[in-house]
Amino acid sequence: MKRQNTLVVIAIMMLLSACTAAPTTTLAPMSTTVPANTEIPPIPTFTETVIPQPTQMTLDQFRNKLINAPELKKDVQLTDGKWSESQADGSIQTVNLDEHFAIGDLNSDGVPDTALLIAESMGGTGVFYSITAMVSENGNYHQTNSKSVDDRPIIHSIQIVDGEIILNVNIHGPNDAMVDPTLDVTKTYRLYNGKMTLWRQTQLLADGKVRSIDIESPADYIEVSGEVVLRGSMPIAPFENTLLLQIYGEYTMTNFTNSLMVTSADAGMPATINTTIPFSMFKSGELVRIQLVEVSMADGSPMAIDTIVVKVK
Repeated sequence: MKRQNTLVVIAIMMLLSACTAAPTTTLAPMSTTVPANTEIPPIPTFTETVIPQPTQMTLDQFRNKLINAPELKKDVQLTDGKWSESQADGSIQTVNLDEHFAIGDLNSDGVPDTALLIAESMGGTGVFYSITAMVSENGNYHQTNSKSVDDRPIIHSIQIVDGEIILNVNIHGPNDAMVDPTLDVTKTYRLYNGKMTLWRQTQLLADGKVRSIDIESPADYIEVSGEVVLRGSMPIAPFENTLLLQIYGEYTMTNFTNSLMVTSADAGMPATINTTIPFSMFKSGELVRIQLVEVSMADGSPMAIDTIVVKVK
């Protein structure tokens, strides 16, 4: 009986083993191994082309330059800031750069320019000074036109402030000896349409007073149309209360000069300026330069100057 039970158990176990599913084998997918590239390709970079600009300007940069000598009316090649040429009559013409110069931006491009003083002799005793500018353009410097200063002036200072060249100098009055200029003037120049232009002039008198013209309105570069009232003042009234009014159009040939009466309580007292200027003869969009000049009755030279520019609507 015991043997029979054992056989039954074995039979049951064999039957259960036959009913159990055979384990399945999962095959791993085949993979191809690619060798790693150990060389990292460079990352492209974009660099801005920078035009080198002078970081510190000195007079030495112009001492060996070809410049235009305005009194001699010709180009000369400087060597160490000098040029000379013997003439048939035995005289010697000379051109020299004065030691006074100024650095600053004259044309609002963010690059420094320079103002120079050129001294010229035709072979006699006179040494005629002119002021000129070297304006930076694409890494090079080109010379502007020049403006005469005086024969043998005494240069006190020259600087560039807010795009203007300010020259403080003694020049000759009508009764001065050539070796002793006594008129202490400050001349202010601007580059207007690319040209050196005398914009303002004042004179310091022996008693400490200043002879000047101060245009108060309209404001510089304001838009105008029709008629505009020009207002200003002077600390010292001009001779016979008369100024010279000059108006220059930018495109048209409508330029005119006229006398202008100022109002003053008495000779030598402060004066006020009040006059109406018509702009109907100028084109829309045109820049018009308005200049007031106090003229010396002794020799016709300018004693005081002030200038503004307006734009016609």
